Amino acid sequence: MKAKELRDMSNEDLKNKIKELKRELMNDYAQISAGTPPKSPGMLKQRKKTIARILTIINSRKLEKEVVDKQWAKYAPLVDFQKNFVCVKT
Repeated sequence: MKAKELRDMSNEDLKNKIKELKRELMNDYAQISAGTPPKSPGMLKQRKKTIARILTIINSRKLEKEVVDKQWAKYAPLVDFQKNFVCVKT
């Protein structure tokens, strides 16, 4: 899958996609260890790369959220829980 398609998916969908890809990868490795050639050897590399892309997207979303939360932390006295500005007179 392309990275753009993956970015459009939710985190829950991405986690399900990882499970699916790992299951397929495990089946391919079992087939290889049994001595039979895989149906499409190029798919092994593609599945591994897709898993790496998904993990990268999930981690970048997590880091992005932490940065946003950290930026808002310095304004904590001025912001209520719904991230609406509170009028503070100085």
